Amino acid sequence: MLEWVAERRCQVGETSFQLSMLVKVESSPQCFWLAKNRPLVEFYARLVEELKPDRILEFGMLDGGSLALLAELGDPDCLVGVDIGEPPSDALERFIRSRGLRVHPYWGTDQADRTAVTAILDQEFDGPIDLVIDDASHLLAPSLTTFNTVFPRLRPGGSYVLEDWGWAHRLAAPPVDVGEFLTQAPLTRMVVEATMTCASRNDIVESVAIDQDTVTIVRGPAHLDADFDLSASYDPGSQPIF
Repeated sequence: MLEWVAERRCQVGETSFQLSMLVKVESSPQCFWLAKNRPLVEFYARLVEELKPDRILEFGMLDGGSLALLAELGDPDCLVGVDIGEPPSDALERFIRSRGLRVHPYWGTDQADRTAVTAILDQEFDGPIDLVIDDASHLLAPSLTTFNTVFPRLRPGGSYVLEDWGWAHRLAAPPVDVGEFLTQAPLTRMVVEATMTCASRNDIVESVAIDQDTVTIVRGPAHLDADFDLSASYDPGSQPIF
């Protein structure tokens, strides 16, 4: 379904996507701005093909291009997006309305607001989630809060993807302006904690796959309560971590 018509332009179904990491592109219901690179788009095409997710939740929508991409790639039964900002344009709304899609965006919602996020989960999902994508703050505290809130709702074998996890390790040649991030804790600790949980509690985290752009955490079969805490889920061992 994914066809590249140019190096930074692809077509999926009836919709085009213009890739641009640094410069905003005006979106329309027929062609969305997508702030991703080509390998990342191809990663999601493979993941959706392999996982075949019916219920998808994404944090960080920007102008809605990523939701439109997921809708075209997988035609899920329920696709929900959450973003702290307000919609930059009405392209996503018009896209959903014209196609009659089961896509539900929630704007003005902080990913770290557990009450609001839990209410969305209760409202939109009538069963376990298959795929969660966190492309929101890229910071430790809010991302960890989101993970602790949502991971128990992920089905065993489902995938939780952290995008742009490694920004703190590319400061010598950052892909975007990260000046405001310099005083913030990055996602690295969360990635390490997920890896240690995989080592000591494989029934919670079945696997962790890391590449330059993403970390994919696969949920194990363990029952997880609403008070789940990743930081309390692993055996730290007797040796220093670093």
